[in-house]
Amino acid sequence: MSRHPFAAILRVRGVALLLGLSGLARLPAATSPLAVVLFVADRTGSFGAAGLVVGAQVLGAALTNPVKGRAMDRLGQRALLVPLAVVHAGALAGLIAAGLSDRPLAALAAVALLAGLAFPPTGVALYVLWPRLLRDSPALVGKAYALDTIVFETTYILGPLLAGLLVLALSPAAAVAVAAAVFVVGTLSFVAAAGALGKRPAPRAPSAAIDRWGALRSPGVRAIALGTLPLGFCVSSTDVALSAFASARGAPGLAGLLIASYGAGSVAGAVLYGTRARAAGSLVRWQTALTAGLAVGALALALAPSPLAMVPLALVASMPFGPLVAVRSELIASLAPAGTVTEAFLWPHTALLVGMSLGSAASGFVAQVAGWRAAVLAGAAGMALGAAWTLARRSAFAPVPAPAGR
Repeated sequence: MSRHPFAAILRVRGVALLLGLSGLARLPAATSPLAVVLFVADRTGSFGAAGLVVGAQVLGAALTNPVKGRAMDRLGQRALLVPLAVVHAGALAGLIAAGLSDRPLAALAAVALLAGLAFPPTGVALYVLWPRLLRDSPALVGKAYALDTIVFETTYILGPLLAGLLVLALSPAAAVAVAAAVFVVGTLSFVAAAGALGKRPAPRAPSAAIDRWGALRSPGVRAIALGTLPLGFCVSSTDVALSAFASARGAPGLAGLLIASYGAGSVAGAVLYGTRARAAGSLVRWQTALTAGLAVGALALALAPSPLAMVPLALVASMPFGPLVAVRSELIASLAPAGTVTEAFLWPHTALLVGMSLGSAASGFVAQVAGWRAAVLAGAAGMALGAAWTLARRSAFAPVPAPAGR
């Protein structure tokens, strides 16, 4: 076996293919928001209207993520992901048609809400497959979550860039259309590859207890979900603060570089975490340290004296994010009650979206009234609360005993 854990993971049959197809299916999720913003702003002349439409799309995804997860656990991935991808792409096509025909803003928001409701959680589908893919090398599962996080973060760096290039080369409508098409191609290809490799988890039989409480029967899943709210608040507050910082320095175009640096730091952190030996049973300690590290890093951004200093500060401040996602993924896999793994992964994702929405709204107001440093401090305060919650609830992260045959 290769000495490098990532190389060892990628040599396992089917892993490189599924990881690549998962990245392809995730890319439109990072491309679509900016493409929709630019399309709606182009058609309406208002970025406020564009923000409302994108907000409706995010709200739709947040409202239905846990429901989709429970359905995937019960019905299987193919039964849910394929129709969701088709409906989601159709809704984006409907948004283009509504915008080009100058429909009212309410109509655009309604179609965007439908697109969010039908958003296919293909990335989480791969999370569920890692223990199955690495059944013969269980020690690599934690590293696989780190590798998965690297792919996830990379798509969110490349996605906005791709959207911008499509808008410049073609049009905002074309950028939305390409995102819709890639959603379908990527999702269907991923599902087909997982089926061909025999790696799709089997649908589970209904259970009265699980159907009532689902993944939230686990105190650990509940604790991680609630602890992810301040994480989302901090990340989105930091994005707003970095944009406000660039504007305050008279260089608004610098915002893209600063936000990209913040994303690159997360990738670098996941790489370091994935190549580092970790003592058995230390996941809870890692989670506590990483949440505290994010709070300290966010606070340090307020000390930046210049744009030149802010770039490396943003890079370092976000380094705990990637490892934290990987650690929490591994924790969730061990904490989810049998038959609820997909749902368990989607509860924190929903909390992240809600936290990001709250953080964007709050920090935007704070930056407008009190400046970029106040927005940074708001994000740091939110993350400090998250770190305190994680520390206080550390006893909830004892793994759920696996029943025979799980």
